[in-house]
Amino acid sequence: MNETICTIMKRGSLRRYKEENISDEHLDIILNAAMRAPTAGNMMTYSIITVRREETKKKLAISCDNQPFIAKAHLILIFLADYSKWYKYYEVNGVREFQKDRGETFAGPSAGSFVLAVQDAVIAAENAVIAAESLGIGSCYIGDIMEQKEYHKTLFNLPEYVFPVAMLTLGYYPEDYMVPLKERFAEKVFAEKAILVSGDAKELNEAQRIGMAALCYLMPGDGRTQRNEAAAGEMEVTSPADMYAEGMEEIDGSFLQHVYERHHRVPWIILKTPRCIVKEFSMEYLDALFELYAGKGMTDYMEPLYPYEEEREYQQAYIEQMYRFYGYGMWIVCDRNSGELIGRARVEHREELGGELELGYAIGVPWQRQGYATEVCNAILTYIKEELMLPSVSCLIETGNVVSEHLAQKLGFHYCETVQIDGKQMRKYKVAFY
Repeated sequence: MNETICTIMKRGSLRRYKEENISDEHLDIILNAAMRAPTAGNMMTYSIITVRREETKKKLAISCDNQPFIAKAHLILIFLADYSKWYKYYEVNGVREFQKDRGETFAGPSAGSFVLAVQDAVIAAENAVIAAESLGIGSCYIGDIMEQKEYHKTLFNLPEYVFPVAMLTLGYYPEDYMVPLKERFAEKVFAEKAILVSGDAKELNEAQRIGMAALCYLMPGDGRTQRNEAAAGEMEVTSPADMYAEGMEEIDGSFLQHVYERHHRVPWIILKTPRCIVKEFSMEYLDALFELYAGKGMTDYMEPLYPYEEEREYQQAYIEQMYRFYGYGMWIVCDRNSGELIGRARVEHREELGGELELGYAIGVPWQRQGYATEVCNAILTYIKEELMLPSVSCLIETGNVVSEHLAQKLGFHYCETVQIDGKQMRKYKVAFY
């Protein structure tokens, strides 16, 4: 293969960047390469915004699905479908007067002009991607720039007939780093996109063998029994299915999307609050989790983490087994603006409570006494009631943890009894929804 083909074949989305600013020389090369892209009627009905300001990058990181790596990119290019250029072309060439003389109405750009402008913009963007790659500069397409187009039109004060359609984050590759490439159009593509729904163990195992996402359909009553057995430690969770459903009424487009995400190891975003995102744990947060637990007093009323390697193995197993079987469990809490890990929250069946559902929470020291626990826990209680549709949830608070008891009461929990667990006096609180 020649050098150009090799550049194309090795390129993948880069989300980690070397601590080095992109030079003006390289930026000029990238922009000039973009301008050499094919364009309808040689009109170049697109424009490009370059973003280097840290403040603007942070805003884009938030508006584009809260992805912190966007703010860390050294350069952002936003490609605009700029079909106002058609309008300007008509103006400059006297089309208004020509139509007036013919008794015709002068109209603005059409929908067809918009489509051509979008095509121009994305073709130019891909030219920029390949040019950047050839210079050792990685990139990542961000589609949210279009999904949140109204916000971004306001952010950049875009005129009429100008819309953002593609965004690229760019930065030099870190030393000795290669983007892991995903297969494209392999024979198993249909297996990757399809989802098997079955209650037959042989079919589920076959789906697992060929790499197909699988949803295990449980007969009404069986699922609840199996979940209770698992919660009590009486059953090992080893089914090949990615998720479970008890009753076909559970299965809709959103549910199947979750099956697909589970199969492909995409952490679920559970919910969002005004300041936080609650989502499933992923291994990239392991170091941050240890930093969180190192805070003064963090483990006064909760169990510490295992040693690093043991905790890593535990978390990997937890992701594979518990999330898959229940659809809920131990989550992390991240700052909605920065993406920084600020705490944990969990909804789990507790063996000491006879399999009852327990709510747990922990907020890191720098974010305590700022209302984060109340904000997050209120949202989780709503999630338990409306999404999980579970009748109640309990919490266990060690005697002496006055702050947590006060929060539980504030959230609507009521004291039930004091129980002995692992040699500790624990006060049980409970809230019922139905």
